[in-house]
Amino acid sequence: MEEKELEATSGGTSAASRTANRSGENEIVKLKVFVPKVIKKYPANKYALILSGHSDGVIGRRLLPDGDSDVTLNLCSLRKILENVLPEGSNGEKSKFDLIGFDGCLMGMLEVGYELKDVAKVLVASEGNIPTTGWIYQEMLAELIEKQGGMDEKEFAVSLVKSYAEHNEDYAIGGRSINISACNLEELNKKNSLYDNIQNLARLFLDLLNLPTKPKEEDREPTEAETVSFAENQLIREKFIDWMILSHYQSQTFMHSQAVDIVDFTYNILLLCRKWQAENEIMGVIKPQEGSEKTSNKTVNKIQDRITSIFDSFIEINKTIRAENDTYILRSCSIGAEYQFSQGVSLFFPWTRMALNMIKKRYSELKFNDTENWLNFITRLTALTMREYKEEPLFNEKIESLFSLSFDAIRHREVGGREVGGREVGGREVGGRGSLEEFYFYFSQFRNYRTDVFEKTYVDKSSFI
Repeated sequence: MEEKELEATSGGTSAASRTANRSGENEIVKLKVFVPKVIKKYPANKYALILSGHSDGVIGRRLLPDGDSDVTLNLCSLRKILENVLPEGSNGEKSKFDLIGFDGCLMGMLEVGYELKDVAKVLVASEGNIPTTGWIYQEMLAELIEKQGGMDEKEFAVSLVKSYAEHNEDYAIGGRSINISACNLEELNKKNSLYDNIQNLARLFLDLLNLPTKPKEEDREPTEAETVSFAENQLIREKFIDWMILSHYQSQTFMHSQAVDIVDFTYNILLLCRKWQAENEIMGVIKPQEGSEKTSNKTVNKIQDRITSIFDSFIEINKTIRAENDTYILRSCSIGAEYQFSQGVSLFFPWTRMALNMIKKRYSELKFNDTENWLNFITRLTALTMREYKEEPLFNEKIESLFSLSFDAIRHREVGGREVGGREVGGREVGGRGSLEEFYFYFSQFRNYRTDVFEKTYVDKSSFI
């Protein structure tokens, strides 16, 4: 970047802050006015746009909020605004911003990068929350100043990540945790990109969750062969659902555990798969035939085939994130205990149907969901893992009653009941103004239960004999 470009980058940040403090205009108007004004005042060959303020990833409630306005930016509206203020090249055609940075929380999600891939070349953002002190601009721009702007957008992005991490390293001993990544958005426009591989992984997961466990015709009794096949499918599906839940619990999460580092999540699933294999080998259930990885158990073989497919997808994801070639993650740094398993890119992954429904409409509008595999996967998983309310006693005094429960009685099934999150929960509107604390309360406090049973007053005194 040339010296004029440096002025536009660093000077523009402070100018934006002054404008925000003086004006009651909403952020949409400010961006529409501010960006072209800076570009006109500081013409250059490359442009970086750094947005500083509150942000909340894909939620869309706290993206650059204005205290004097009822207007709230979300990712779609931000992308549309930036499309209208893109700089023009010497030929008069619009060109992407060379770098877009978010000095705010939770913007290192793949959904954010994919939404902005056509308005910026490189993204610098954090998967998790950032300290209230934000970016330290003097230190982060020092290398650009030293080289008199002689850096391309990727080098500049990497220098921002390194200097931000180095600055915060001194505070880790006091409990501070940060992570930040430089992401190559150009990679998302290629064939077999990270986006493609994530959607392929989601398709594998969705296929597992959709294994048929009963005839399509509700009034038809299954044949003997179908009964065996359906029971086998149930077992396979249950095993992978349990692994998905446990992996989600063990993995690096963000946004009150409603977003997950996708590499860490997939890796933990594979570890659980291997643990299962080792346990079965020790117990003698899995006895590989000589010269073959296959066993004499057809169900086990089918599970292992699924594991192999997930592993192959995991390898492809890693190649597109971090390999020797020009990949999505140019540099990623984590400091402190909270984000120690961060690998650089996260995805929305709700624990509950309620958390999904609260933002599903906005989330489904993102470009990321043009291919709906991931959205369909998390929708299906939250439905299958919703706990069913039971009015009968949980146990009685004899342990035999527990062991007499059939597999069908305890397996995961899609639970009915009204959907929650569209309008009202417990007398409060969900998705209205409200405070951020109230919004996150719903994210963090509710488990994946049926919410219509909250109205029940049924109590069975014999439930805990």
